[in-house]
Formats: sequence, structure tokens, C-alpha cells
Amino acid sequence: VIGVSLTVILIVGLLTALIVSLANSARNSVNNGRDRSGRDSYDEYYDDYYGGYDDEYDYGYYEPDENDPYYEEIVDWTRTDLDYGIQWVVESVDPDDESDDCTYYTTYPVLDREGFEEFDTVNEKIRQKAVSYRASYKDYEGGVSTFGYVTMMDEEKISVVFKHNFYKEDVVEVRLDACTFWIDSKEEAARRIITTPTVNDGLLHRISLENGYRYLPFPDNVGGRYSVFTPVGLLPIAVAGIDIRKFLKGARKGEQAYLSGGEFRENAKCYAVTRNALMDKGYGIEVLAFFEPQLEAFGRWWRQLFAESQGKNHTALFPVVCSFTEDLHSVGQYLQQGKRQMIETFIHINTPPCDKKVDDEVQIEDGFGYLEGMSFHEINECAYQATVKAHSEGGVPCMIVELEKMDAQNIGELLYFYFIVCFYSSVLLGVDPFDQPGVENYKTEMFRLLKQDEQIDVVLPAAAGIK
Repeated sequence: VIGVSLTVILIVGLLTALIVSLANSARNSVNNGRDRSGRDSYDEYYDDYYGGYDDEYDYGYYEPDENDPYYEEIVDWTRTDLDYGIQWVVESVDPDDESDDCTYYTTYPVLDREGFEEFDTVNEKIRQKAVSYRASYKDYEGGVSTFGYVTMMDEEKISVVFKHNFYKEDVVEVRLDACTFWIDSKEEAARRIITTPTVNDGLLHRISLENGYRYLPFPDNVGGRYSVFTPVGLLPIAVAGIDIRKFLKGARKGEQAYLSGGEFRENAKCYAVTRNALMDKGYGIEVLAFFEPQLEAFGRWWRQLFAESQGKNHTALFPVVCSFTEDLHSVGQYLQQGKRQMIETFIHINTPPCDKKVDDEVQIEDGFGYLEGMSFHEINECAYQATVKAHSEGGVPCMIVELEKMDAQNIGELLYFYFIVCFYSSVLLGVDPFDQPGVENYKTEMFRLLKQDEQIDVVLPAAAGIK
């Protein structure tokens, strides 16, 4: 009796284990698409769970089913209280034959509202992200599947995480793309978009008029490098959180100081004459150096200002920007002992933007205990003084432009100062600082290569009142 009972228990246990194993296998098939051995073909697999396909490539809509694990994952974050809804699109590629284990499948959300075609643009952007691996799915033994999950949605935007599964033998490689898409109706786009076109002369102006975009006119008589004090330059500065009123106040201060003929003007003249005299002695490069990383964008502007304004007639100093101390570990060796063809201008900030101190808690004996309690500005100042001394003694002519502090007003005045320096220096070189004819050469060749060198006729809307 005991033997028979044990046998029955063993058989029941084996049957239970088999049933659990089959259930887990079926569930895993839905979750990751890997274990499909219990079905005769991929058609049967998709017939069971996603409706199958009629052609080699199939496009349809996914009907949420609360018994589907995918539905359980997506339903919690979709909303029904907005003026649009969500549909779930299915796209798939039918395997070439029943023995082919390589297939492609994706499900992703699209925005839907009856009679509202303005969603076409955002839906196409979502789709392009969802099917981004369709072209390469055959590179993987088991193909690729992509599932899109809504993680946030409101009146202005929808966020979707795309989970891409790449099936390689017994391994599933997963990649995630998190994207936010703006829901732009024409009216919403017009509310958000501000353009900076050249008025009456360009496609951007036409597009702005046709779509009702607000635009700030790019002045016809001001080159891009000089536009920082125009609306075109002031808009991004304001968006960055900088006080443009103080910025312009600094520029006006520089203008008034220049017009008064005092120290400001004389310093600009002295700087311009010195750099040109050094060029005449054989120096060919000017390095603008600073020890504040926040000046890196200013450095790029300075480089364009002098390169475009003076780089003509095979003359002028070549402008180079260095952010120290980082660049001391890349070009510092050349500056110290390389060919003596460089001059160097340092932008020195007297009052630091912040003055954080080195933590004086001793946790590791690293040999830098002498820095404890010092401010980073003090450390930076030591590096600055040491660099000026070393480079000067190494034969590099050095000039210093001092700024009391790095705020909007002082930066505005500094930019105006460099306008004046660039003008004086250009006059001494005998070049026009306000044109850049050489820039057009590469554009002409590029458009020729792109086969876009045909003249584009710009037709402005009649409503604009422009003939």
C-alpha cells in the first residue's frame, strides 16, 4: 500500500511539474518571443496572440486585451481624460518560410482623435523610432521585436520608452530608447516657435508667415558675429536665463566709454596695435586663454569674430581658444616649448563666480592636505599666475584683459570692447571687418555636390503685402 501511494504521489508530482513547465513556457513565449517550439510556425504563434498576418508585411491595430501581459504593462500610464486617445499599432514581417526563425514585430502607440489630422506629424515621429531596427532585423538569428510603452502623456507632449529585443541564439539583448514627443497642432506650434529670418529674403521668412510663427527679423546690415546685441542674439541669451537688460547695460557702458575717448578707447587701441605689431614680427597665432569654464562659449564667439573679420588677403593672426587648466594638459607643452609663433591673451576674472572651499575632512592621506580650507578660486589663481609667469619666461608674449566679475553687465562690456579691438586691428591690416566672402566658396561647392545649386524661387504670401 505504501509503495502504491508513493508511486501515485510521484506520478501526480511529475504531471504537476509538467503542467507548470508548459504554462511557464507559454508565458515566456508572449513576454520575450523566444520559446516557440510548441507551435508549428510563426503564423500560428501570431495567430494565437496578435492576429497573424495576411501578407509578408503587415500593419494593423493592436486591440488591448487584459489577458495579454503587454496590456498589463501599458495600461497603467495611458490616460483617458485628455482631448485625444491612444491606439496601438502593430507592424510585423512574415518569416520567409516555416523553418525561418527570423522575424520582426513591433507595437507602438499613436495619438488619435476623430477628424484631427494634426497628429500625423507626431505619429510619424513615434513610428520612425519604433521601426528603427526593421531594416536590420535579419542580422539577428531570432529577429527583433520592439514594444513601445507610454510613460507620460498630457496636453502638450507624450513620452514613450521603446524596448528593443534582439534575439541571438539563447540570449536576448535589450536596448531602451526613451523619447518625448511634442504634440504640435498648427496653433500650438505657432504659440511656441519663434524664428529669426532675414525679412523679405529667405525661406524661413516665408515659412514663418505661412504658419503664423512669431519672428525676430535678422538685420540685413549686421553680420552674424556682430548680431549678439540684436534681437536675434538677445533671444537665446534670455532663454538661457541671463539678464539681457544688464547685458545691454554693459554694452552701453562700453559704448559711452569709447565715445568719451578715455581709458576704454586707449586700451582697445593699445591691444589692437600690439597684436598687429607682433604679427609683423613673425607671430602667426593668438591664443585666448582663461581659467573659467563658463567662458568657453565666449571663446568660440571671439574666435569667429577675429577669424571671419580679419582672415582675408592671406593675413591676420590665427585665433585659438584654450580653457585652462584643462588645456594645459593638452597644448601646454607646445605653448611652453613649441615654435615661438604664438602670442597669448588671458581673460582674468578678479571676483570668482563662486568660492567653494576644499573639504577639510581628512578621509584619505593623499598628500594634498595643504589644500584643505583653501577656496577653488585661490587654487585657480595660483595656476593662473604660474601659467602667465611660465609662458612669459618661455618666450610667449602675454597680454591680460581683466574683468572685475563675470556677470551679464561685465560680459556685455567685454563683447563691446572686442568689437572695437577687432575694428582697429582690421583697419591696421587693411581689411574690411564686416564681410566674409571666403565663406561662400565652400557653400558653392557643397551645394554643387548635393545637386542643390539650382536657384530657389521664394514666393511670399500675398497676405504679407509684399510684391
